Amino acid sequence: MAKLSSVQALWIRRAVLAALPAAMASLAQASEVTGHWDGALEVGSSRLTLALHVIQDNGVTRVMLDSPDQATLAVPSRAAVVSGSELYADWFFGAFAASASADGRLLTGRWTQNGAAIPLSFVRRGMGPIPVNAPAVTPAVIKRVSATPQPPPAEVAEVPAAKPGSFAEVEARFANPAASGVELAGTLSLPKGRGPFPAVILIAGSGPMTRNEDVAGHALFKGLADHLNQNGLAVLRFDKRGVGKSTGDYGSATSLDFASDVHAALHWLRNRPETDVTRVGLIGHSEGGMIAPMVAVKDQGLAFVVLMAGTAVPGAEVLELQNRRLALANGASEDQVEGGARLNRALYGAVTAATSGDDAYAKAHAIFLATAPAASPAVADSQSKALSSPWLRYMLAYDPTQTLTRLRGPVLAMNGSKDLQVPADQNLPAMRRALGANPQATIVELPGLNHLFQTAVTGSPKEYETLKEGISPAALKTITDWIRPHLTY
Repeated sequence: MAKLSSVQALWIRRAVLAALPAAMASLAQASEVTGHWDGALEVGSSRLTLALHVIQDNGVTRVMLDSPDQATLAVPSRAAVVSGSELYADWFFGAFAASASADGRLLTGRWTQNGAAIPLSFVRRGMGPIPVNAPAVTPAVIKRVSATPQPPPAEVAEVPAAKPGSFAEVEARFANPAASGVELAGTLSLPKGRGPFPAVILIAGSGPMTRNEDVAGHALFKGLADHLNQNGLAVLRFDKRGVGKSTGDYGSATSLDFASDVHAALHWLRNRPETDVTRVGLIGHSEGGMIAPMVAVKDQGLAFVVLMAGTAVPGAEVLELQNRRLALANGASEDQVEGGARLNRALYGAVTAATSGDDAYAKAHAIFLATAPAASPAVADSQSKALSSPWLRYMLAYDPTQTLTRLRGPVLAMNGSKDLQVPADQNLPAMRRALGANPQATIVELPGLNHLFQTAVTGSPKEYETLKEGISPAALKTITDWIRPHLTY
């Protein structure tokens, strides 16, 4: 769950997922675990606040998960089994198995993701402080039930992996002088041979990402770094502020703050003896593809910029289409999708027009009470808090066109045709228009690839962990084939 960020922070679940269908019905009454629960998960120096909602309505039990730190709201489980004091809930990015205490105050168990089991406990809302990684009991729960048939793994070609330890690595640590208390930690991996080498900084997508951009069991940036090292580039990848070994406050940061951290990374990298300062570029994925142009327009010394699923329309428009396509992919009806879209448009307009976080919360909360009176107060409160977060308010209002039109020098913008999160048919035409005055811009749509640039069947995030490959060979080849000519001068 510490890596919920991946799919996790997928931009979709930054918005209200009101249109998604209810979770699967439980097999028994859930009286001992029904309610609203607060908890937090700590892995290393990262702390993720969570809320769990176990709701019964007319004999149907719904289990939903909030991650307020990531503005992730009411993510429904794809499977749920409840029996007395025992709970099992399964999301496509992980699962939680737990038992309620005899007094009904605590829900204690384990979060399982990517083969790791981490103690995780919740306290019933209003009954005390939030527990962190309390010792877990082993629940007596019940076998896993899949609510949604999963597609078979796609037959894909694997990228030849570099042998462990085949590339030298340097532990990176550098301060951001523009942000008090922010010191970034990362890894500089070096190709074989003698430097100085051309170099690139990898900029991760949304959520509390570590340097490897771990998503649904795939260490995307580790695989990308290995490929770039094989092709003669040094690579710097780093933990976001407040995540992993980096310090600072992740929860209060916006995309503009993350861009400031990339500027600090550029300064550090250019002062390394291994680096050719005249041949340094940026590669950003998802939100990182929005951040890279922010950095590049202020730094005229960059050799190239690669935007992997970067946005080219305002954030509110991206989220509206994301929500629609993901809701449909999850089985929602057109009526449910339209209802969710109307609610989201009202919420987005209110929070972007708000004068402060408190004002945004008040406006969002009022809309929830007026539009969805049946929603529980706890859900309305958690969703209003998420919508009023600095990150989401900035992203909803930000129009990338203002920056892209000023971007000069070599730029590669690439999207997968099956990307449901930053849809190619929405963003690539806008990217072409915005970069129309830049003769060094190249725009590519890669057929059959999803948001993670995997060879996909449906493109749904539910599929990510079922696919064998990380970033596809086609995407990796596109990147290095395009970069190579811009390094020979």
